[in-house]
Amino acid sequence: GIEIDNLGDGKDAYPEDQLNAVEHIVSFIMRRHPIRQIVSHEYIAEPPGRKVDPINFPWERMERFNVPLYYGQKKGG
Repeated sequence: GIEIDNLGDGKDAYPEDQLNAVEHIVSFIMRRHPIRQIVSHEYIAEPPGRKVDPINFPWERMERFNVPLYYGQKKGG
């Protein structure tokens, strides 16, 4: 996982430098490992329902990696 420093309230902005760093890290990881999807914290947190972050993260920036993105309010279980 990649840790992002943010208040997590949906109002705290993600600085451009931080977003660029996340994209760089994802790119670096994907060149070395067969990543097949990118997911938000809520899809991997245990127990289910414990996390819903990152709230209001600009997921469209991750579309350039051409893998499925799973984020937002997780449906089902």
